[in-house]
Amino acid sequence: VVFPAFAKLDQNPKNMQAFTNNAIRSLLLCILPVMFLLIVFVPEIINLVYTNKWLPARTSFYLFAPYSAITCFISLAGALINATGHSKITLRLHWLWTLLCVTSAYLFSLRLGFFGIAFGTLIGSIPVAIWSINHCRKNYGVKIKAFLGPILLALIPIGVGLILKKILVINSVWMLFMCISFAVILHFMALFLTPYRNIFFFIWKQYA
Repeated sequence: VVFPAFAKLDQNPKNMQAFTNNAIRSLLLCILPVMFLLIVFVPEIINLVYTNKWLPARTSFYLFAPYSAITCFISLAGALINATGHSKITLRLHWLWTLLCVTSAYLFSLRLGFFGIAFGTLIGSIPVAIWSINHCRKNYGVKIKAFLGPILLALIPIGVGLILKKILVINSVWMLFMCISFAVILHFMALFLTPYRNIFFFIWKQYA
């Protein structure tokens, strides 16, 4: 989705830096609350959607949530690197990512079973995410502080989710959906009370 905007700004380093940092912030502002809410409501999701037979795999669900968030960031970094004419770097990055995830998932699965697959894919993706952050920081002016604000804002849906679990009996998929939706809505209401609300307008203008 962001590839056209990255390509459009390739010859404008200042705007590219601003857009890249805002793209990272907007990505984190959208995926972190969902990731944390999935972690908060894992027992209810398993019980109501997958049934109690899947309860032994609960720990694996906790690990797949951050893996999904890391995957989103690596994909964003890949789009940025591709758009600036370095597709070979992206190819190597994805080969390394696949190799690390498959190898670590296989090795850990021998000892830990299904949990080992979840743990291995998460462990295998972390070095790639660190390399992506470092590469984007050195070459595209990505600032580490771009990650901090969205992480702090994501504490809101965590708190709301924990409170809802405390005061409500979540015994249906509908009730579960309403709790998660309520927490997400409050997150975005809080977001639009902060300067972060301008990020989405800024990104929208790059496509105009």
